Amino acid sequence: MTVSSVNVPPSVQIHQETAAALTVGPCGRMQVKLIIKARFLLPIIPEDTLHQRFSVAINTEGTIVALGPSTDIAAAFIAEENVDLLKSVLLPGFVNGHAHAGMTNMRGYAEDLPLSEWLTTAVWPAEGRCVSHAFVRDGTQLAIAEMLRSGTTCFNEMYFFPEATCEVVDETGIRAVVGMTIMDFPTNYASNYDEYVSKGLEAHKLYNSHPRISFTVSPHAPYTVCDENLSKAWDLAKELDIPFNIHLHETADEVLHSSEPGHEGSSSRHRSSEYCSPVVNLDRLGIKGPRLIGAHMVHLSDSEIELLAKEKSNTIHCPESNLKLASGFSPVQKLLNAGVNVGLGTDSSCSNNDLSMLGEIRTASLLGKAVHGCAAAMPGMTALKMATINGARAVGLDHLIGSIEPGKQADLVAISVRDGTVENIPMFSLFTHLTYSVDRSQVSDVWVAGKRLMSDRELLTIDIEAVYTRAQYWKHQLISGTDQVLLESPSCLEETRRAIASLKLAKISTPECTD
Repeated sequence: MTVSSVNVPPSVQIHQETAAALTVGPCGRMQVKLIIKARFLLPIIPEDTLHQRFSVAINTEGTIVALGPSTDIAAAFIAEENVDLLKSVLLPGFVNGHAHAGMTNMRGYAEDLPLSEWLTTAVWPAEGRCVSHAFVRDGTQLAIAEMLRSGTTCFNEMYFFPEATCEVVDETGIRAVVGMTIMDFPTNYASNYDEYVSKGLEAHKLYNSHPRISFTVSPHAPYTVCDENLSKAWDLAKELDIPFNIHLHETADEVLHSSEPGHEGSSSRHRSSEYCSPVVNLDRLGIKGPRLIGAHMVHLSDSEIELLAKEKSNTIHCPESNLKLASGFSPVQKLLNAGVNVGLGTDSSCSNNDLSMLGEIRTASLLGKAVHGCAAAMPGMTALKMATINGARAVGLDHLIGSIEPGKQADLVAISVRDGTVENIPMFSLFTHLTYSVDRSQVSDVWVAGKRLMSDRELLTIDIEAVYTRAQYWKHQLISGTDQVLLESPSCLEETRRAIASLKLAKISTPECTD
């Protein structure tokens, strides 16, 4: 019996090419790896669509073969594994459009400071003492554990030691877009532009064929990378045909000090001889278009928004980080109205202090209404799109992820909304419920490329006790002030505990916990 002979009900959306590779069992149904049956299914595309009692059929490669009413999927497909989510909504996994996962060991380390002071007096000195392959590897594992438990299935990373990030992504099963980070000045990772690029290309060579890892060229910011190196980095991104990811227009000082004379010594000013905004300067350099991802984009004039829209550039909104660092309010609704693709990101847990995309969705929607002065601005569905398909589009993966469609990868999240708790009743609109009422504790199950990474809130690919113990090591390392750090991750929990015990802790002037 052939696949073409299977009677597929017309209500079933099917990817014919993928289905053609399936075998047909003796029962006359196509055989797939997994069928997920959900009370609600929110595909994101088409917009404002909500299905009830729908199922998704997934093959062994993690590709969505078909979706449709559960009874009709059951009539056409038989699976090795069946998952019933009768109290949940199934939606595409969140795409965290801007992250520094390796910094997660610094959660809460430097508080209540504006960006420039936060970087120069706290973060960069601490990184100079601690950042290593092991620091990034352990921080990334902690970040991924938190992101998966919050429903994030893909993150766009910019940090040092990208090979360490790739290692953990490979091990944990999540999807990532990993930045080849570039700066003009030396760090623990590299000493100059050429070394940053050389090391980034080594990671790219090792992992570029990985099915869940892709790359960006990621110059840190216009105030840390000069025009010449920005142009070379842009040429590299074009050569590799990958996105160009950069912090941009994050603070008012960055824009003002770059645009007007008299601020040549400012750490916020772009490293250019031109007196213009960083966005205008990048445009002058030819750095623009769908390849460009501008993170934050807080302070923008109407003409700059028009320029971004004309060139089809991407922005990533990080509302909670922008609020915490007092960086300002991004004109998100104006950007959307102009046709700019806007994704959503958490930034680092050192400036947020969590990695919950559900939190960002709620904050973005509420903040957007206040900034635009209109209660109808930034409705729930818009914020959900920013966290899914818009983010996927920004990082160049919208052909694979960001929506539940036949032929795409099964990066899926289940959120419990019919569990009988008082927090979930009544529910008049699932779109607004997900935006304003749900929190990350309701994320129950997560799949990436069809592989289950979390089941009923239990992580299946991460040793939480080991993650916790290593995070404690780095906490003690950061507050001890010593330069003696582990060059490699401890091989076992006992080794980590011995390392913690060996540190001579400095006295802490604040009444923080020291466990």
